[in-house]
Amino acid sequence: MRTTLDLPDALMREVKIRAAQQDRKLKEVVEELLRLGLKATGGAPEKRQRPVVKASRPARVQAEEGSARKVPQTARKKVAEEAKRPASSSPPSDASVIDSSFPL
Repeated sequence: MRTTLDLPDALMREVKIRAAQQDRKLKEVVEELLRLGLKATGGAPEKRQRPVVKASRPARVQAEEGSARKVPQTARKKVAEEAKRPASSSPPSDASVIDSSFPL
């Protein structure tokens, strides 16, 4: 796997010198040093168990305007269906814009 690391120049110089002295590739020496470091510290840290909090009722979450949140599947379907419908070529008539229940 390829990755990019930002290491101090002095540290990189030491690793390159070690690789040259041992007549090995730089990546081999870096891999060995990483493995030795992990072994010395006990390997990768254990995953912490997150606490479980039981509530008496489901939580209500209100997203603030402009915040990112997942759109329910039904809303996604509705938007997709509306996008498939052909757009009306003519503007709406005045009758369709005016609410007949509103007194003039």
